[in-house]
Amino acid sequence: MAESQEQGQSAHKKLYCHPLLGDMTGILNSDGKVTQFRAVPFAHVPARFRQSVLLQNINGKKDFTEYGPVCPQQCDPPFLKGEAYGGLLPPSTYTFDEFACLNLTITLPTSVLQSHETDQESLPVMVWIHGGGLKTGGGANYGVEDCAKFVEHSIAIGKPIITIAIQYRLGAFGFLISREIIEEGKQREEPIGNYGFWDVICGFDWVHKFVPGLGGDVENITAFGESAGGVILSYLIASDGHGRKLFKRAVLQSGVGTVMPLHTVAEEQPVFNMLYKLAGTSFFASPSAKVAKLREIPAEKIVDTNLPYTKCRPYVDGVLFPKAWKLDDICRKTYECDWLESVLVGDCAFEGSLFRPLYDQVFDRLPNPNYILQEQLLTTFGEETGSNIPNILRAFNLEIYASKPVSKLATGLSYITHFIASKIFQVPRAGEEHIFNFCHLVGAIYFHTHTYKLARWEGEKKYEIPAYLYHFDKPNPFPEKAYQGYSHHFVDLLYLFQTLNSRIGRLDNVKNSHERQVFEMNTAQNLASKWIEYAYGIEPWDKDKVGVLGHSEDAGQWVVLTDEEDQAKYGRKLDAWKSIMYP
Repeated sequence: MAESQEQGQSAHKKLYCHPLLGDMTGILNSDGKVTQFRAVPFAHVPARFRQSVLLQNINGKKDFTEYGPVCPQQCDPPFLKGEAYGGLLPPSTYTFDEFACLNLTITLPTSVLQSHETDQESLPVMVWIHGGGLKTGGGANYGVEDCAKFVEHSIAIGKPIITIAIQYRLGAFGFLISREIIEEGKQREEPIGNYGFWDVICGFDWVHKFVPGLGGDVENITAFGESAGGVILSYLIASDGHGRKLFKRAVLQSGVGTVMPLHTVAEEQPVFNMLYKLAGTSFFASPSAKVAKLREIPAEKIVDTNLPYTKCRPYVDGVLFPKAWKLDDICRKTYECDWLESVLVGDCAFEGSLFRPLYDQVFDRLPNPNYILQEQLLTTFGEETGSNIPNILRAFNLEIYASKPVSKLATGLSYITHFIASKIFQVPRAGEEHIFNFCHLVGAIYFHTHTYKLARWEGEKKYEIPAYLYHFDKPNPFPEKAYQGYSHHFVDLLYLFQTLNSRIGRLDNVKNSHERQVFEMNTAQNLASKWIEYAYGIEPWDKDKVGVLGHSEDAGQWVVLTDEEDQAKYGRKLDAWKSIMYP
C-alpha cells in the first residue's frame, strides 16, 4: 500500500493511493483517527431487471467525501425520518438513483493507510448489510448506521477494525419477478431475479478483491446485518454463497431467513401486472415488449405506486434458492455451511412492537382474526403448528375475543355486522394488555421463534458450527410515545453504532441522573465491544448460554445465563415460543 499527500490538502480530508484502484480521497473524523470513503461504486447495473456486474475500477472517480445516491424508495418508516431517536442525523436529504446506488461506505483507522514499507498486520473486516424490509434503507447513508463512531470505539478498546457497508437494490428494483421477466431473461447467461441478493454477493466479491489494498484481512470477515440485512445474510449462508466463501462469521440481528419466506413467481406476478398497467399498453404484447415497457417507467412512478408491502420479496429461482425453505431447512443448511465458522444470532425484547399498527388497522376490525393468525402460523411453520393455535394463544395469555365481547356475536358474520355492533352497542376496544400480548404473539411468530430455533436447533448438524444466542432488552429512551419505553425492532442500532451517544445527556428523562446516563453509555459501548471482539474471534459466551444486555439493574453490562435462568429473571416467553415451535 502506498500513501500520497496532495499539496494544500484540507485537514479534514485524506488522500490515499490504493494499489489497484489508484488515488482515493476520503474524509477524516474530528480527531483524524478515522477515515471514511463514501459512495465507492462496486458494481454496474446494465438495465432494470438485470444482474449487476462487478466493477474492476472506480470509474475515474477520486473524491469519496460525499454521500452518494441510494435506491429509490418511499421514506415513510420512522427509522428513516428520525422519529424514534430525536430527529435525523446527517445527512437529512438523499438522492435516489437505481443505477448508481450500488455503493460502499468504507470506514477504517487512518493509521492503516500508511506506506507499504510498514510491516503491519491486516485488520479484521466487518461488512454491514442494512435492514428496511427489502423496501427501504441506505446503510451508512442513514446517519444512525454511520460506522465512524463504531470504528472510533474499536480503536479506543485496542481492537481496530475496518467496516464496509453495502447498499443493494430495493423493492421492485431489487426483487420484482414475473413470467415475462423470466422469459425475457432466458436469452442472457445470468441468474434471473433476486437482484438485491446478487448485489450483496457482488459487494462481497468487491471486498475480497480490494480490501487487502486497504489493510483488511480477507480471511477474517465478519458480516453483520439487522432485520432484512440479517435475512439476506441468513439466506446467503443457507445457499452456500452460491459456491463462494463470503465471510467467516455472521451476526444476525432480528432477522433469520424465513422471517421473509421465499415466494413463487405466481405470488409475485400480480405486482408485475399492477406495474405494467402504468405503461398503458396491451397485455397481448410479447414478454420482451412488456419488460421493455416496465423499463421505461420512471423510477419515482414505480416508487409512488402503492405496492403491497409483503410483495417484491426473494423468490424460488432455482439457482440461489432451488425450492421454498421452511425454518428447519434454514437451520439445517446453516449448520451445513462448511465455510461458516460461527454465528451470533439474537433479537430485541419486543419485536412485536412493529405489529401495533397492524392490530389497529386490520385485526381489531375483523370478525375473526383467529383465522388470519392461523393462516400465518400455517404459512410460517406448517400444518402441525398452525393447527395448535388454541394452545399457542393460551401460552401467550391471549384470547383474541377475551376483551371484545362483540366478536363472539360477530363470529361468522360479516364485517358490516361487526362494525354496526361495535358502533351501536359501544363495545369497548381491546384493552392495552390484550393488544400488548397480541403484539408479543405476532412478534414471536415472525422473529423470536426463528432466532431461538436457529440458535438451539436440535437437528442433525453436519459441521460443528457454534451458534451464540443473545437478547437486547434495552428500552428506547427517546421521547417518542410510539417507541419510548420499548425494546422495539431496530432499537439496538441506536446503541450499536455509537452515533447517538451525544444525545443521551440531553434527554429529559436522563439529564438529571448521572447513574442513568452511565447506564445508557455502558449499554452502547458494551454492545459495540461485544460485536468487535466477536470479529476478532473471541467467543462471546458459552454456546449453551444466552447473553442479555439492557437492564438497568445490570448497569448496562452483559449478563450470561442459561435459557431457564433468563426466563425466570427477565420474564422471557420461552415456553410460549416453544409452544409455537414444538406443538
